[in-house]
Amino acid sequence: MACVYGSFLSLLLGTLGVLLSLVAVAMPAWSTSINTLPKPAFSAGLWGLCFHGSNDTLNNCFGYYHANDYGQQGMNAQGVCDMYKSSSKLHTLAVIEKEDFNAFMDQACGKTGKAALVIASISTMTGAFASFCMLFAISICSKIGVKLVGISQVIYAMGAALSFIVVVLWVYIASGLNHDGISFGASFILENFTMILFAVASGTLFISQRKRSFEELPK
Repeated sequence: MACVYGSFLSLLLGTLGVLLSLVAVAMPAWSTSINTLPKPAFSAGLWGLCFHGSNDTLNNCFGYYHANDYGQQGMNAQGVCDMYKSSSKLHTLAVIEKEDFNAFMDQACGKTGKAALVIASISTMTGAFASFCMLFAISICSKIGVKLVGISQVIYAMGAALSFIVVVLWVYIASGLNHDGISFGASFILENFTMILFAVASGTLFISQRKRSFEELPK
């Protein structure tokens, strides 16, 4: 039927983008240490950072504003943002120069970091809403469904734009860690894939809608 031209492919791509975005937001691996160990010594994401080591004391993740403590009881009352300037251990555990670590934390704990987390969350919800609209459009396949396809096209494009903004923000946040052996991690890559998938989903719908419009022209 005309209303589903490109819809199934776009729904598949968009839904995959939503899943990747969820993983990217949830997993604190936007930046990770580069070494030959089985696990990186340090990783950071939108909501917090992790220290990885061979014992429980060094194998913990902590939120920027709330300590997600898996072993230490001394940090459960505050997040990393409340203590990084006064602590001499954090940058040592991360194997990062103190000035670089503090500069990173200034950004991650400031407006830029908060904006990245909020925008990434909105991007995920935007993609999910677009996929829901697509599913509904395919189900009813009527004039309303055609309009929903057009709406989904715009919303997927918005999701791609928001993901792009998050990627740019994180590059800005973590740019000072490059010479400390820290590189962009799996979550950063997943967010890039999310951006591409949302953009392709939107483009597919645009092309299919144009094709449908040409086919409906008077012969």
